[in-house]
Amino acid sequence: MKQGLKGTHLATGQSVEIDLTDKEMVYATCKDICINECWDFLDSLVDNRTGIKIIDELQIDFIVIDGIKRVFH
Repeated sequence: MKQGLKGTHLATGQSVEIDLTDKEMVYATCKDICINECWDFLDSLVDNRTGIKIIDELQIDFIVIDGIKRVFH
């Protein structure tokens, strides 16, 4: 994975990996005051593209940036 999110689906306990587009990565790495809006928009983009909801559905453990896995929180 070059860029994306790795975590666990809260309801099922299954591991989830989501590859993110360049546009989605902009929102995933947002550090501005509008971070909540960025994540809401990211959630919508990913849901529309993959059918996977992030907010309230996944425990995000890692973010992958340029192939490097980093602890998310």
